[in-house]
Amino acid sequence: MSYFTVALLDGTPIAAFGPSARELPQSIEGRLDQIEPVRLLFRSSAARTVAKVLRSVMIPAGDLDNGEPSRAFSGRSFAQTRSTGRIVTVAYLDDDDELSANGILVQLRNTVGPGGPLVQETELLFYPMITGSALYGPAGSIIDRIGGAPGGSGS
Repeated sequence: MSYFTVALLDGTPIAAFGPSARELPQSIEGRLDQIEPVRLLFRSSAARTVAKVLRSVMIPAGDLDNGEPSRAFSGRSFAQTRSTGRIVTVAYLDDDDELSANGILVQLRNTVGPGGPLVQETELLFYPMITGSALYGPAGSIIDRIGGAPGGSGS
């Protein structure tokens, strides 16, 4: 893996990490081309920076209603946050496969300390979402919808 990028649905870049190994996830459980959530663990001196840069698009775990997006029979997902968050596009290389998917990033844990790779950790869950999926905000209004719709910034 030599890069990890996060962008809004309209293509606006939020973050580009890499090629330095300390900027990349040290552990990835799952694959973006599946429908199951992908666990991303950043464990390095850059973990604090990752959390800071992604803060505006991540949903704190306690603010995600039902603990995860609800999935309809059609495969569309619907999530609601009581605070911040956006649907984003995540991309990275996995075994020389360039993978990219739309979904939400949920921050499970952020551990900081004086420094060093074993003291600072940011653990995220990425929930892939397909076209027609939506993220609702605290007032029940649509923040983002994949595929575009009034009230959302989806593409």
